[in-house]
Amino acid sequence: VDVRVDSISGIGTSVSVGSSGTAQATLSANPDDKSGYRKAIWSASENIEIDPDTGEWTALWAGNAEITAKSKWQRDNPSSIPDSAGGTAASKTVKFTITSDGDCFSIGIPKGTPEDEGKGMLQTVMEKAQAAHPQEIDKLKIFTARGASLEEKDFVYIRGDFPNLKELDLTKASVESLPDGACKGMTELETVKLPDR
Repeated sequence: VDVRVDSISGIGTSVSVGSSGTAQATLSANPDDKSGYRKAIWSASENIEIDPDTGEWTALWAGNAEITAKSKWQRDNPSSIPDSAGGTAASKTVKFTITSDGDCFSIGIPKGTPEDEGKGMLQTVMEKAQAAHPQEIDKLKIFTARGASLEEKDFVYIRGDFPNLKELDLTKASVESLPDGACKGMTELETVKLPDR
């Protein structure tokens, strides 16, 4: 059986942090009766959150990014590819750029549990992004992706590690409840934009 990923759509050549969509792939198989070969599974670079089954994605931080579609059959039956007839399963990768939103540092927070229980997801993602030191950031825009929410640990991190923050934009973030003293002691902070949802 030969399988090809003919095309991937649903992703532009450049997207902004916080952008989301659904990637779609067209796969073909020869012989055509192997429908299991024509289902895609998805993976992506670290700065993209992607559902491996549906292709739903969210851009988490700025930089170069890629999304890959691969035949589900190849994942489920790795020893059968290549098969006895010499057939192969293919994958296709789309590369693109994620840009920050305007003149502020933008970061997306995925739903999940931090690997280090002492940290919140914001700190975990900031460390993975390695794009800027929190002390150098004066404008911060936070997005939350697909059910994620900022928690108290995230506000403790903002309060303690962003001493020069002048503007905090949470309009595209989900916050279960704003903790008491969320911005206490942040003497440089001039503007806080609260969530619009």
